[in-house]
Amino acid sequence: MAFQVSPGVLVQERDLTRIIPAVSTSVGAFAGEFRKGPLDEIITLSSEQELVETFGKPDSNNFEYFFSAANFLQYSNALRVVR
Repeated sequence: MAFQVSPGVLVQERDLTRIIPAVSTSVGAFAGEFRKGPLDEIITLSSEQELVETFGKPDSNNFEYFFSAANFLQYSNALRVVR
């Protein structure tokens, strides 16, 4: 809404904020050493729970692989994993 405060002075308000929805659209790929799960088959996961159900919980041999994949899934909902 524009209005004049005094002659020759025009005041206008503009909302320049942009709201960007938090949509996870990036897809990642990951190859890791896991104890269980399908071998040489690409599996699409959408959550850390699916990662645990498919490839098992992390142990002292694969924790780096597991937590790297789990960290990506915190920011996205599509990760392709192969064992």
